[in-house]
Amino acid sequence: METYNEYNSETLIHFCPINYSMIYGILNYGILSKSIANLSEVPFSENFKGYNDEDYICLSRYYYVDPLDTESYYNIAKDNQIGFIVEGVEYISNIEDVVIHRPDEVQVKHKIAPENIKGIITSPTLLNKSLTDINVLNKKSTNYNIIINTGKNLINFFENKCNYKLSEEEQSDFKEAIYYLKCTIIALKQTPYDKELKADLKDAIQDVNTTLATISSTVISKIIGIENPTVNDLLQYISNTYNIPVYIHNIPSKNNKR
Repeated sequence: METYNEYNSETLIHFCPINYSMIYGILNYGILSKSIANLSEVPFSENFKGYNDEDYICLSRYYYVDPLDTESYYNIAKDNQIGFIVEGVEYISNIEDVVIHRPDEVQVKHKIAPENIKGIITSPTLLNKSLTDINVLNKKSTNYNIIINTGKNLINFFENKCNYKLSEEEQSDFKEAIYYLKCTIIALKQTPYDKELKADLKDAIQDVNTTLATISSTVISKIIGIENPTVNDLLQYISNTYNIPVYIHNIPSKNNKR
């Protein structure tokens, strides 16, 4: 698999968990802000409940990535999410205009059209992972509403777009994982500094993620006709279906200044 060789000072990357409903939505409708998705009645799953205004989309400006900066948006996301390479869009990088917390971060208002998405980028370590082991959720998010909304959107997508109805066991597993998460969050609100409960919260989020990843693997296996599919299997299917190239990360070799 090749690296992307068309990087320039305007190249942007938007990261997304390996969540098939999110990927499908981006490739068919573009990358939408929450406000535009709501107006368009397009199913929308938030990646993270952060500081972004509902009109804006967060991206990394590739030329401003420091390979040694572990807190850059690019470096935080690159090993467990896929990136969509974006070219030819206007963006905001001025911290006086929008809230920006990371040196490589920029914001795009409202929408990025599918034709501005020039490829998908991924890390070599992610390619060989089984779909049962990937992050369907952004596990840095501990927001219950985001987690349950993401799970429900994914299940609805499988039922409505992929003609896959969850088995009773799968439905039960999801309900149990969500219930455990809800109970843990309630308990943690009562004793917010309890270290054991904080560890329990991580386990509860992982349980939800594992349940969704297992269901995703089953559905995608049926779609692409491969048993125990990997991330690479899914990306090759997406590449062939949407005629979009997939590239390997090529991390900048030096620090660039804003």
